[in-house]
Amino acid sequence: IQRNVNWLRLRDVTFSYNLPKSTLSKWGWIKTLGAFVTGNDLILITNYFGADPAVSGTTAGSSGVGAFGFDFGTLPTPISVNVGIRAGF
Repeated sequence: IQRNVNWLRLRDVTFSYNLPKSTLSKWGWIKTLGAFVTGNDLILITNYFGADPAVSGTTAGSSGVGAFGFDFGTLPTPISVNVGIRAGF
């Protein structure tokens, strides 16, 4: 059975903020300071019935047999959120 599968995915998005240099001038030892939040695989809109339309059946779990697009019970890419601080001295 052949089926047209379409999907729209938000793979990566990052929001960041850097403190202005006028604020950092109070601290002579810090040149740059900022914070960021990055989200990965936050949205997936698809007509695919499996876990993820971008799976690969060629994995150790399927004994290396299969091909791109064959879903042998593989798990989708997990949603992740990273939060961090960047500083330059």
